[in-house]
Amino acid sequence: PCSVPVLRTRAPYPCSVPHERALLGSCAPLRSLRGGGERVVTSGMSWPWCMNCWHKAFVSTDRAATPEVLEALHRSGQLSPAAFARALSLSCASPSAQRWRRLLDWLLLGLGVTLLLVGVVLLVAFNWAALPAFVKLGLVAALITSAAFGAWHFDLSTLPGRLSLTGAAVLIGPLLAIYGQTYQTGADPWQLFLAWAALGALWAVISNFAPLQLIELVLVDVTFALFWEQVGSPEDSWRSTEATMTLVLGGLQLLAWAGAELGAHRGLDWLQGRWLHRLLAVATLGLFGATCAPVVVGSSSEHPAEYVGLLALIALLVAMFAYFTQVKRDLFMVAAALAAAMSLITFSFGRVLLEHHVDVGEVFVLGVFIITEVGSAAWLLRGLHRRWEGSR
Repeated sequence: PCSVPVLRTRAPYPCSVPHERALLGSCAPLRSLRGGGERVVTSGMSWPWCMNCWHKAFVSTDRAATPEVLEALHRSGQLSPAAFARALSLSCASPSAQRWRRLLDWLLLGLGVTLLLVGVVLLVAFNWAALPAFVKLGLVAALITSAAFGAWHFDLSTLPGRLSLTGAAVLIGPLLAIYGQTYQTGADPWQLFLAWAALGALWAVISNFAPLQLIELVLVDVTFALFWEQVGSPEDSWRSTEATMTLVLGGLQLLAWAGAELGAHRGLDWLQGRWLHRLLAVATLGLFGATCAPVVVGSSSEHPAEYVGLLALIALLVAMFAYFTQVKRDLFMVAAALAAAMSLITFSFGRVLLEHHVDVGEVFVLGVFIITEVGSAAWLLRGLHRRWEGSR
């Protein structure tokens, strides 16, 4: 029923039947099986097994149809010369004009929403003294209502609807700020961000939109950080240092990251993209690294949170390397774990090497050590990439 090109191959199956395989890069009905890929087509029907020899013919579905993959299939005899030429032309084809227009529509729509939000804030700030209080509040409230109506009109299953709801959630903050400045409520900044996050939480949940979820997480992080600094804690308490704050913030990012991975594993469409997972992973590694940095560089205050952060970082690096090489292959996550591990090892080695005095010899040794680290990491990543491509 779809227009996917079917490639007749000389597959090495026991029955010697010329099986037909479909490159399912754009076939939504067949892509539902493990996310796409190739299936045997026999007698006009799509089956995961060859009905002649009962040989399982399903091929791994988590690889892109790159020229390198197609070349490997051609060399192994799974693609005839004509099929290889056709597949190569499809994989190297430039995006169509329709796809370019769709991309430009999305980019311009996102840019327009961003500029509109910034413009509203700047308009009110620049004309603060000239605008009456009712006009300030009414302008922002009217925009929130319009954005919410736009989300309902376009539906949350579409990008315009989700961006409209995101705009409405973002405008809650300026509305609360204008109200607090106008009537001098005396609320602390952390209370403003707490109310902002609480009022936008429901919209973030029903939107199924990763950017809005990320904005909500940032609001929670800012609320916690401001509360920690403004409310504070007793000076002799274990909660009195920034190390504990960064450790807790790292734990929050880790929980959000684990939730995103779990949602993607359960098949949530809006979490299938990897950008949010990778951003949360980098944030988690950075916060845990900032927590244990004094221990690594030798300026530790002997605070328990610093050592807890070091142990958490080491455990996270081991878990990342094991999970993203054995369970869910993700070269970016492996590279991020290796970069964090190299930073940890380099600072520790440099501290031991240069602790007493700095000489040309020690600096040269440190440079050679760093070059060896980077080369070994590149060799490992390249080997993983080749092995994964060869096993598909």
